[in-house]
Amino acid sequence: MKKLTTSESQLIASLIFLAIVGFFYARGVREEIARGEELDRQMTEYEESLRPFLSIALNADSFAIYDRDKAEFVYKKNAEKTMPLASLGKIMSAIIIMENVPVDHTFTISKEALSEVGDNKLLVDEKWGRDELLKFTLVESSNDAIYEMASETGAIVDPTSLVPREVFVNLMNEKAKELGFKSMTFNNESGLDITTELSGAYANARDISRLFAYALKNYPDIFAPTSRSAPVFNSKDAEHVAKNTNPIVESIDGVEASKTGFTNISGGNLAIALETVKGQHLIVTVLGSTFDDRFTDVETLSGAVNNGVNTNEE
Repeated sequence: MKKLTTSESQLIASLIFLAIVGFFYARGVREEIARGEELDRQMTEYEESLRPFLSIALNADSFAIYDRDKAEFVYKKNAEKTMPLASLGKIMSAIIIMENVPVDHTFTISKEALSEVGDNKLLVDEKWGRDELLKFTLVESSNDAIYEMASETGAIVDPTSLVPREVFVNLMNEKAKELGFKSMTFNNESGLDITTELSGAYANARDISRLFAYALKNYPDIFAPTSRSAPVFNSKDAEHVAKNTNPIVESIDGVEASKTGFTNISGGNLAIALETVKGQHLIVTVLGSTFDDRFTDVETLSGAVNNGVNTNEE
């Protein structure tokens, strides 16, 4: 066999090298094309998912739609803007109570608690079980009841404290940090305005939506009655027919839970959890609307996710 010259050997080596390079180049091109096609598909799906919301006009300054199953946002606007929460802050209060109060604890309504804003027909020295009073509180958004529960919970956590409600509020802020909600700050247990310029609670729509999802995952039974207009609760002394602060709660298909909030500083806030016709489990949150428009805002967003259309269209 004829021995290859140096030039021929180099030529063959070059051809082999080029073939290898060509193979990997072609494979890389195919992979790039596949990645491009996948990106196009994802972008198309994303654009289609946004379509129901593009023509929506809301009165809320901020809103978010959060998919509880996928732990991702379907759609949001100004959702990173920190805003006053009003009684949406009671979602965190409920979590702190459930984590720190024994299930068999009995709350006793004090005269001091009944001096809070609002009258929910609670009685002085009325005794309640933990879960029953908490459910009543969330439905009625009772400032009286949450004051009492915060006071007693703080005393349970630190029996030596002279300011048990401060102990409670500290627990709320510690929990927010634990969960990674950087926008979240609590100044009291109810969310009521402290002054004309200072709210009782702050967060953005992104974080409060995720907090609501956390609460529902861990304590679904406590929040379940908030999906009804007038559930009945029994203390150890009396029966109470609660009036839900969300008047449209039963008019929206698939509602699983609801929490309202309104003060002069915050304006109208509302968060609901619902299961859509497609089986999605969503949190719909609006912040900074008006007292009435928060309800129509949530109806509009709920209609969009349920029907794929703007419910305000004629």
